[in-house]
Amino acid sequence: MKTRFFIFALCITAILSSCNDETETKTVNSDPDSYFPLALNNIWAYKEAGVDNTVTEKFNIMVTGQETKNGQTYYTIENARYYTTRYLRKTANGEIMELLRDSVETMIIPATVVIDSTWYSPDSLEYRTISSLNAVVNAYDELLEIVTYDAETGDRIETNKYRMGVGYIQATDKVNNQILTIYSYELK
Repeated sequence: MKTRFFIFALCITAILSSCNDETETKTVNSDPDSYFPLALNNIWAYKEAGVDNTVTEKFNIMVTGQETKNGQTYYTIENARYYTTRYLRKTANGEIMELLRDSVETMIIPATVVIDSTWYSPDSLEYRTISSLNAVVNAYDELLEIVTYDAETGDRIETNKYRMGVGYIQATDKVNNQILTIYSYELK
């Protein structure tokens, strides 16, 4: 009887351990060579946790459309958690740019990624540095890690990790002590 119970318990454990939503992915990505694939209806699902890893919320970020501003075509990125819209575009040479206001853009991801390369935001309030090409988060490896610093104090503001062909994997916000981590995505 104990042997049957042990075998049953072992089978249940194996089944339950295979049900991990941390690496669930569905993709037919039209931009596999980008650290932030931009296509209509791309969806990334994230969980938000505090420093103690307690999940406080789950939400989606989705590419909902395109808009032309200042002669450039941007993808509109809707964030269901913060009810915000970002405007991103990929340049001809592969940089990912964000429209901040009016005609002011900042580079989110450079076309060529080189360790320790640094660039400033247009208003010089912050700067970004590529700190790793081999960061790891859960089942994702070989991640591009970009750290954003306060230009005046040099304090770390946030760390973002991106996976080629997938996009934004994790953000660690030092100001609010929160971590956003991807748990699912669907790319077009």
